[in-house]
Amino acid sequence: MAEVFQLDRTHSIARPWLGERAFYVNQLLRQNYPVLPGIVVSARVFREFWQNNTWPDPLLTEIFETTLHLQADDPHQLQSISRRIRRAVLEAELKSEWIEELAAAVASFSTSSVVFYPSLYVEGQSNALEYASLLDSYTSAKNPSDLAATLQRIWAELFRARSLACWHQLGISLDRLYLAVLVQPFESIVASGYLHARIDRDPHRLRENRGVGLPYCDIAATLGLVQSLVEGVVIPDTYRLDAETGTILDRNIGLKLCYYQRAPTLDRLEAVGISPEQQYEAVLDDDRLATLAAWSQKLIADLSCPFSLEWAFVRPQGATTAELVFAQIYPGREIWWGDRTIERWEDTESVSSSERPVISSPSPLLLRGIPASGGKVVAPLYLVPPSENRPMSLPTRSILVVSSLVLEDFTLLKQAVGLIVETGSASSHGAILARELGIPAVVGAAGAITTLNTGQTVYLNGDRGEVTLETDEPQTPKPSQAPLARAETSYDMRSTQLMVTLSQPSQADFASQLPVDGVGLIRSELIILDILDSRPPAQWVRDGQSSSAIERLAEALTDFARAFAPRPVYYRTFDRLPTGKPLGVRGTFAYQQDPAPFDLEVSAIARVRSAGYENLHAILPFVRSIDEFRFCCQRFERAGLMQQPSFQCWLMAEIPSVLFLLDEYVKAGVSGIVIGTNDLTQLLLGVDRDDRTFAEDFDLTHPAVLDAISQFAKTARRLKIPCSVCVDTVTVNPDLLDRFVHYGVTGIVVRPDTVYDSHQAIERAERRLIIDFAHRTRDDESSG
Repeated sequence: MAEVFQLDRTHSIARPWLGERAFYVNQLLRQNYPVLPGIVVSARVFREFWQNNTWPDPLLTEIFETTLHLQADDPHQLQSISRRIRRAVLEAELKSEWIEELAAAVASFSTSSVVFYPSLYVEGQSNALEYASLLDSYTSAKNPSDLAATLQRIWAELFRARSLACWHQLGISLDRLYLAVLVQPFESIVASGYLHARIDRDPHRLRENRGVGLPYCDIAATLGLVQSLVEGVVIPDTYRLDAETGTILDRNIGLKLCYYQRAPTLDRLEAVGISPEQQYEAVLDDDRLATLAAWSQKLIADLSCPFSLEWAFVRPQGATTAELVFAQIYPGREIWWGDRTIERWEDTESVSSSERPVISSPSPLLLRGIPASGGKVVAPLYLVPPSENRPMSLPTRSILVVSSLVLEDFTLLKQAVGLIVETGSASSHGAILARELGIPAVVGAAGAITTLNTGQTVYLNGDRGEVTLETDEPQTPKPSQAPLARAETSYDMRSTQLMVTLSQPSQADFASQLPVDGVGLIRSELIILDILDSRPPAQWVRDGQSSSAIERLAEALTDFARAFAPRPVYYRTFDRLPTGKPLGVRGTFAYQQDPAPFDLEVSAIARVRSAGYENLHAILPFVRSIDEFRFCCQRFERAGLMQQPSFQCWLMAEIPSVLFLLDEYVKAGVSGIVIGTNDLTQLLLGVDRDDRTFAEDFDLTHPAVLDAISQFAKTARRLKIPCSVCVDTVTVNPDLLDRFVHYGVTGIVVRPDTVYDSHQAIERAERRLIIDFAHRTRDDESSG
């Protein structure tokens, strides 16, 4: 069987050898949808290339037959191994018959250049299209030497450091990866974008979309390549179509200052400026919209499921008009849309309705609660009834089930692969810690202790908030130490600082490699109980072991400070939360009642800074009064910290009174503030963040909460102190981050797994500020 073949002759080729991109494009072609012609280099070619080469490096000899042992938290090792493998791939010899066959195949294209797209299949995974976004595409001339070099560059993408980290963290061995290559002609792209078809009949979704009839299609459009839309360099045109009639329901013309095109002789994108008179012109005229509408109607009829589609209007060489082509389809899924994180569908994975797999009846639902931390896991349960003394450890790979999560449970939580809590909401402390640890969690699951049994194996779906009997559904593990690597940003023009929140010293080295400006918040509750054997600091003081506790804490804080130096690291001191109470003796008020445990932390901070790590600073939690703040400053002064010009003492701005007294706090010595959105929300709205009854009323986007955050930022600017906002939601809400940037906060603090999404959202928000300023300036000049 030939291993280099035309796209329209792949119907007899097994899906793994085609890869997902080529497979789905082939399915479109078979249904007579408009796609560019293509050549597929089978994944067998890469397998044979690897198996038949004599590799001088022992690492490469059996790389597909053995587990690749990596230290995911050691970026230097990742980079070193990546360089070794990629260099070997790029320098190895290729069989001449492969290149001759490829050159003969692409000769039929009328263009002088071609584009190589990776087409990845991952055995045992249904979302390889998402993993494929880790791998870059390349352009090539059609001569044999360039074709050979470009083919090897695509193969080498499999071993980028970000790719190796992904395979390692998801437990995907290299023998499960099938990398084919789709080669298509390099055509001039006039316009491109996404089309998303919504066809479900869920009445809740109908309400979400303001009663718009279903099915309908949303379209985002930009000039040139779709990358300008994805990277946020444009405000795209958006359209909504009635998919049954093709009627335009809504049309919004965006702003295009430039667009991207691919340089035919260079492996990079070029930005092309747009003249002022064209910046507000529509990307799609009525004829092009009608063409998209007609094809979307056909797709909806064929698929009968939601889908997203990447489309483009291309102008072949010598042609005067542009033709519609479909570049890629994501059946059964929703992808990026309108700067929002969208739920991904899982009800199908095939384009052709005749090939759609039969969906088995759902497993019996045991319990439903509030989705608190995404992910899925099948594992046995371990129940801790309220009356039972907390155990010190869990059985291996267990899901922890508790009535309510107390501080003593945090060490157990770190051992668990999943969490079920009878009480709480998505903003409760247990949910926050589960998200930081990267384990699926369901909270507010009333009756869990009486419904479930220890040792019972269940399927926990943290995305849907469901617990069912064990199923054969594939697990989607989340990384426990660091987020998946994504495409590196070639430049960083952010003005708003992006910082991470952490609680585990083991995360420090890896998280320090993320595009962040430092650690905006170290959560002391988990780190202290972890390093202090699940005993609160007060107990170490009572047992006469303060010195040992100081040494342990200082060592952990040094790990953070060393990893991020010279970037700042802010440690929030211990806030013991009264069980089941949002208020009570907590925060700095507790320090006044019993100063010794706080002094223990102050001594640890002083020890780290005296060792040369002056990037470590302190944040005080739940400060109720100026007197409480001054009391803490006196303890810092006794330790010699306040006398150090570089030392900063911040406070958590989570009690509404801080907003009205911020001038006084600054006079007392506050260096900056971190807005704690969860406590601020519950205190402003009068809802208990840990009470599932108020889950729907706990709204970070409530006008009162947003106005308070805006006022905090405005007052901080007037007082010339930094103001960060801590955001810990289940998913990144770009619209919310956009608001914070517009309010003028100096920093945004997020979880490590949301860094890249937050990074892009902040960049887009800042671009909008620039565009808005340009609009106002132009309007002022026009009116003048």
